[in-house]
Amino acid sequence: MYRPLWTYAASDKGPLVTLYFYSSNCEMFQQKGIPPEIFYQFRIMSWPRYLVWDRPQKDFVSRAVGANFVIEVVGPIWFTSSNEKLPVFPSLSVVVFDVQPVRDLFYQSLALHFDYYIPEICNQFLIDIKELADQLSITIVHKRKRQIGKLAHYKNRNLVDKLSKNDNYIPIDSNIAPQRILASCRSVISMPFTSTAHISKNMNIPTIYFDPSGRVECDDKAAHGIEIISGKGAVEKCMKQNFIA
Repeated sequence: MYRPLWTYAASDKGPLVTLYFYSSNCEMFQQKGIPPEIFYQFRIMSWPRYLVWDRPQKDFVSRAVGANFVIEVVGPIWFTSSNEKLPVFPSLSVVVFDVQPVRDLFYQSLALHFDYYIPEICNQFLIDIKELADQLSITIVHKRKRQIGKLAHYKNRNLVDKLSKNDNYIPIDSNIAPQRILASCRSVISMPFTSTAHISKNMNIPTIYFDPSGRVECDDKAAHGIEIISGKGAVEKCMKQNFIA
């Protein structure tokens, strides 16, 4: 998060130097009785100007760097997208955005304070949604967070390979921007706290965060106001409201 030296020279010559967040998923998970901390790398930032997605992210950046910088709320920021042609989605489709768990050795090297993006939770996220989709005759449109190849945990790779054999499961190239997919969808389920929920909200598409583990606090500030649903039964109710009611 340290600025490159050339940005200081550039600032002295007039250009406006800006750091923009292509993601809104920056904050630690909230734990019962433990106030969430701010990662060290955010507290050492010193960019003159920041572009953020929403007011909660502006508050987060302000708490991290102080009040001596310009922080502008500009809405969801596009990152990149391939021009690959999208398939036609059935009318009863739910778009699912998850997070791939990585191999144990790499994950442990991150020394995270809260073990959430692990195979047990990430796989259960997909399994629960797939079982509900089968019951309600709904198609899953599944976009992976990014292409990480063999770095992805083998348990998750095996599950996705198994899901790919089902007629009501449509995998989407991870290089395609969420905005392109959401333009033709009806409902969205995201894993906490991926940025896709905020993109969906910005496009006025019903969206929730689904926590299959029950470990995420329902009032976690990192959700930025997006509803957090815990438990398969609660997700079933939401899916019925969006597709059957």
